[in-house]
Amino acid sequence: MIVLRDLVELEVLQKALMGARFGDSPSDPSLIASPYLAVIHSSIVDEIIAAHRSDAKEGPASRWEKWRVMSKQRHEWDVIVHRLASPEMGWKNLSLAGRRDVVLTCLQPFEISDELLGEMVAEIDRLTG
Repeated sequence: MIVLRDLVELEVLQKALMGARFGDSPSDPSLIASPYLAVIHSSIVDEIIAAHRSDAKEGPASRWEKWRVMSKQRHEWDVIVHRLASPEMGWKNLSLAGRRDVVLTCLQPFEISDELLGEMVAEIDRLTG
């Protein structure tokens, strides 16, 4: 079991996961859709927010919560759309429920409204024709 000693270590790990999952040149593009890595990534962000709250630092916790909200303007939106639209991801073989599930996995640690989730799925559908 790995034990991280402080908030700085959590934040460094979070940055590394962002690079591995959402970077422009990932060493393994499939990492974005790993359900295990998605859960770990979300848990790390949860811990960062909780650590700031336990230190009575609402400002940083609030900034992290705002950072976590997905929008179409975010770089990660484009990364997710284009990776899932790539032929090797098998988008066309998924049911609508399967498509929504894989998008939700890829989105972690971010949060998204149902409306934007539908828009992301529709955008990937358009790209995969």
